[in-house]
Amino acid sequence: MPRCRLLLHLLTRLLLLHRHDRTVTSLFFNVFCDFRVWFVVIALIALIAESAALFLDAALYLRSDAGDYIGGGQCRNFSGTGVITLIPSGDSYLNVQVNGIDWWDLNLSPGSYSNPIAFAPGAYENATRYPFNTNNPGMDFGGAGRGCNTIKGRFDVLEVTFTKKGEILAIAANFEQHCEGNPSALWGQIRINSSIALDPPPTNTCLPVNCGYGSWSSWSSCQGSCVIGETTQGTRARSRAFTSYPINGGVPCNDTMRFENSSCIISACAVPATCDSFVFSPSSFFNSTS
Repeated sequence: MPRCRLLLHLLTRLLLLHRHDRTVTSLFFNVFCDFRVWFVVIALIALIAESAALFLDAALYLRSDAGDYIGGGQCRNFSGTGVITLIPSGDSYLNVQVNGIDWWDLNLSPGSYSNPIAFAPGAYENATRYPFNTNNPGMDFGGAGRGCNTIKGRFDVLEVTFTKKGEILAIAANFEQHCEGNPSALWGQIRINSSIALDPPPTNTCLPVNCGYGSWSSWSSCQGSCVIGETTQGTRARSRAFTSYPINGGVPCNDTMRFENSSCIISACAVPATCDSFVFSPSSFFNSTS
């Protein structure tokens, strides 16, 4: 980031000022006592801490009603800095990306796209799909190849704080989304650096879902070479597709379990046809009727 590069450049310049110190002791003493070096080091530490804070202590809990298109009626838990990322987007727009087995994206906005409003604790009713919301709050949660054309929903901001730059530092929000006017809802809770726990705590509420396999296809034809006069052994194969992927600690998928081979019998080759015997004689050839 530009500020970090600038501070590192200043630190390098300050250290070069002491490059002519004659002894290691004098070099250490002069650098240690140079308040400018300490000022730059402290600024670097503060900048790194502020940037790292955007990726600490993140959790997302989802519960989907039966019939909800986005969540598919499932319950999901996500947590961890390597899974949930808060994208710095100012004080009026929340963008959270989730990268697990599948990919998800959460967007919340108290104001419209053309008239942004900074986040503040409170209820935001009649939210419509972001960024096409004109006079209403905006929201949009989708992913894993699924998204909504139209959205009706709401969200509650329970807590929010900002960095000195005006970026969201901590937030706690609960949301309810209805896709395409469907009465079935997707319920979600997002916590980023928040002191407010998920409610209810998702422990043991999201049961593990194992990898699912579909029905086997028909067997292929028997592959191998035939032998004249006797049967031989060949092989045949069949396959099936994954119908679901593991979530919440379920049994992972095993690609080798999608394929199966089996032995089969190849019938004997047919005996090739032979020409009838024919004895050539000049008399038979010349006496033939033209």
